[in-house]
Amino acid sequence: MAVSVLLKVARRQGVDIRQAIAFNYVVACALTWFLLAPALEPKAGQQFPWVLFAILGVILPVLFMIMSRGVEYAGIVRADAAQRLSLFLTVLASFVLFGEALSVNRGLSLALAFAALFCLLCKPQTPHRASTCARGHCISF
Repeated sequence: MAVSVLLKVARRQGVDIRQAIAFNYVVACALTWFLLAPALEPKAGQQFPWVLFAILGVILPVLFMIMSRGVEYAGIVRADAAQRLSLFLTVLASFVLFGEALSVNRGLSLALAFAALFCLLCKPQTPHRASTCARGHCISF
């Protein structure tokens, strides 16, 4: 949520979001290098995952750009809720790939969490009336 707010404030202040994201990554890399001094040699018998780092180095800034566009066009709440919906993939992976057991408590918790996210994404047609979502459309009454 804080990232969405910062993106919104930066855009209002006339900051070029692409430059801000690029600068952020340069500063983060420099601070990591100088303050944390990471060991760049692989451990014995292992290869260093340069390909993974290169892929992440492209994907993460692109995701921030997408998030910036989402905040610009849909607003902070909707963009943040849509970002939270990506949790669905990790939850699905935990059950399908890693054999996590679905208990009653977990099932109810997941259902409540996804229902709350769905309600966040549903925008009422009028600001003063109660609304509910049905079949992907908001209906005011």
